Amino acid sequence: MKRYAWLSIAVCLTGFEVWAVFGSSEIGPMNFGNHPALLSLIIVAFTVSGLGGWWMVFKIVRYEKRVFPVILLPFLVPNSFLWYYFERTAHGVVRKNFVRDGRPSKPIA
Repeated sequence: MKRYAWLSIAVCLTGFEVWAVFGSSEIGPMNFGNHPALLSLIIVAFTVSGLGGWWMVFKIVRYEKRVFPVILLPFLVPNSFLWYYFERTAHGVVRKNFVRDGRPSKPIA
């Protein structure tokens, strides 16, 4: 059930971002003067998506044993950081005491 929850959140966030770029309605993305709350929501959505992707890259490089197949996700799948957080980080699938370069790393919070 949690898998469908993060999937629906990612699809809704991606759909909102696509609408914000390509939508053309009365309250569309290019009509921010009348709807400052909509502008704030669009800025938050794009900021979360961008920072979430880079957070995912950092966590993959730092904690994953096999980096290559997973590192492609943030670049090919929009909002895939939601999957990584809910399925890998939150449940402790990523090893907490992974030793890299002879030094134990900090556990994931």
